[in-house]
Amino acid sequence: MKKIFIVAGEVSGDRIAGWYLAKRLAVEPCDIEGIGGNVAVAAGMRLYERFESLNVVGIVELIRHVPRLLKKMHVLAAYIIASGIDEVVLIDFPGFNLRLARILKKQKPSLRITYVSPPQLWAWGAWRLKSLKRFIDDVVVMYPFEVAWYAERGLTVRWLGSPVAEHLAPYTTAVVAKKPVIALLPASRLSELETMLPLFLAVVSRLHTMHPMLSFVIPVPQSLTIDDYLRIARAHKRLSVCDVIHFITDDHEKYVALQSACVALAKPGTVTLELALLRVPTVVAFKTSWISYSLARLLVQIDQMSLPNLLTKKQLCTELLQKACTVDNMVREVDALAHQYLYAPEQYVTILQGFDVLADVLCHR
Repeated sequence: MKKIFIVAGEVSGDRIAGWYLAKRLAVEPCDIEGIGGNVAVAAGMRLYERFESLNVVGIVELIRHVPRLLKKMHVLAAYIIASGIDEVVLIDFPGFNLRLARILKKQKPSLRITYVSPPQLWAWGAWRLKSLKRFIDDVVVMYPFEVAWYAERGLTVRWLGSPVAEHLAPYTTAVVAKKPVIALLPASRLSELETMLPLFLAVVSRLHTMHPMLSFVIPVPQSLTIDDYLRIARAHKRLSVCDVIHFITDDHEKYVALQSACVALAKPGTVTLELALLRVPTVVAFKTSWISYSLARLLVQIDQMSLPNLLTKKQLCTELLQKACTVDNMVREVDALAHQYLYAPEQYVTILQGFDVLADVLCHR
């Protein structure tokens, strides 16, 4: 039986790993081990290590953890070679995975390496194309238009569908009435939560005073716990705000809540794609250290951070990044959307209809 090793370094990668393994195991039996989380394990992967051990957010933070990550990378490569692995499947996480691929190919050129969800080179980091050509044997992309983009640059890739769209199909095909609920998704990592949650709680406090009829929900990702939220809220003297927030840990309950939410306030990432597919008007907000942000701007040559905006080249989500990510700005933008839901339903319906273009992009219709 073929031995496969998976490397998924974060929550979104774990979900993609589960999606890919379901497709892979449907056509061939494999012995699968790897780094990931609950979704990959449920799909049939034996856990080598959880993805949290690789999580680092921000360039400055990454620099501090470089020695540890480099050591882990070499230990992992040695384990993969010694274990007689036939194929390594890398999921997203390019800063770590592309370097791991280089180490593995130098030690064992015959080892097959598949990259699922490569870095979005069409948006940023096109210089990594050289590494993909040199060290990767098979590339599975997330969006149909990427096939032509890579072909124009001399690399054949495959598109097997959208894991996000397929996972959400039971929810996106159902017609659900919107409710006066604001969904809050401040982070998927603890370091992000420590920065963003105090801001989100300040927003909730003001919106609750402005619109007492509104409810608030926070879906808790598997990488965090409710205690993480409460601890940070307590440290910032915002614990009482949590009394008006419903915390959700069940995956199904999360999507039921999101599909009926009238507005969302969220950090950038895959979650913005989920919200757009569920037709939830979203304000995307994020900030990090100024050094990390300044260095990132030198590398990232795009004006949008949210996936719906990038994929459709339309302003589906309002973005408040870095300097613009203030409590006043977040309150203003979320309130504007909530006001349309509450008092201008015709305008609100028009906003919802604008999300249909995203389904066209992902399904290549």
